[in-house]
Amino acid sequence: MRPGDRGYHRVALDACVTELESAPAPITVERAWTLADGFCVIYRYDARPDVRYGYCARAVPAAEFGEPAEWGDSVGVEVWNGPPKDDELVYDANRIGWHGQVGPVPPAVPAG
Repeated sequence: MRPGDRGYHRVALDACVTELESAPAPITVERAWTLADGFCVIYRYDARPDVRYGYCARAVPAAEFGEPAEWGDSVGVEVWNGPPKDDELVYDANRIGWHGQVGPVPPAVPAG
């Protein structure tokens, strides 16, 4: 299974959320969804409940990615290693501090 294959990003997202739920420091996942080229997760560290974080993971270039569960696990571990520094975050209109493969404009949070 490669990025772009049906279900690849969903498997990676599920693995990431599972990893976050078992993090050594309590993390609450608020939202998670797939993108055409990756996935996004909005979360809070229980130690910093006043800050909402978003992580955007993109499988570009696709040639660099292997098994989706391994990719999702590695993103989860990167997230639970600690909150990013404030100057590394890109804030959206909802005051979510985004990091990862965000680009200059954070991803839109889907309605619902």
